[in-house]
Amino acid sequence: MERFSSQRRPHMVESNVVGKVVAITEAIATAGAISWWRLSGTIDEYNLQQAWKAAGLDEKLLPHSPSASRILRRVLREHENKTTLVRSVAQEVYALARRADENDKLRFVEFLRARATESEVDGVDLQIESEDTKLAAEIRSSFECGRGKLDASDVSGWLCDLVKELKAVSLRDMGGIYFIPFSAVATWQKIIGVLRALSGHFFAEVPALRSDEAVDAILDAVIREAKAEADELERDLEDPEKLGTRAFKTRATRCEEMSEKVKTYEALLEVNMEPLRERLRSLQANIAAAILAGGSDE
Repeated sequence: MERFSSQRRPHMVESNVVGKVVAITEAIATAGAISWWRLSGTIDEYNLQQAWKAAGLDEKLLPHSPSASRILRRVLREHENKTTLVRSVAQEVYALARRADENDKLRFVEFLRARATESEVDGVDLQIESEDTKLAAEIRSSFECGRGKLDASDVSGWLCDLVKELKAVSLRDMGGIYFIPFSAVATWQKIIGVLRALSGHFFAEVPALRSDEAVDAILDAVIREAKAEADELERDLEDPEKLGTRAFKTRATRCEEMSEKVKTYEALLEVNMEPLRERLRSLQANIAAAILAGGSDE
């Protein structure tokens, strides 16, 4: 790992201890906040949009609605058990199959097939083939109820993308606990305020003090993320013919965003990450060369 210089000023805090309560007599400088969440239940999309606007949040940050096919698969999975499973049999086509072993051989027999498609012209079209009309009606009803709703899996993926937009970094390799930089804390607090009001989702937020230990942990997370991004970009450049110009333009944007993120954390943590920035600058130049060599937008 590269060595990064760091010059951090000690912060003295005067406090009075009364019983087991520590009363701080001056403001503590924080680098940001550490946040994590536990999700359960669903959120109504319309209510989310209205609360989002009322909070003055950027509407571009709102989640995309789940596709009709995703909603259908979610509904069908509610019918899975030890003897019934959901199968993907074609693009956007799913089936419910029941276990029906024969001659000691494991086999499943389909008893329902469904497909959900959507278009700007025709809207959402749900087709169900089954001799069990009661089950078909139940699935259709559940599908209609599921439209306009975000379940925990929808919200989970959205939140992971959202914290990246706020230049947050994961403090664990597998995610789950994020550091939100000070410049984005106010926005993040508005977001979780909206979500708390509309759902049963749990959010925790702990101020990250500007201590040596906190800075080291955050710095390590930034370096890991930036190096992982750089490694992936370098692999793409090893065989540029596999990617078209459009794909390299996307990677150029990613590289630029990561460079900006590194600069943000250099200022926030008062550290020097010049070796990492130099590596990203070199990658930006190589990606630009690949784009020029590609010529077309294919």
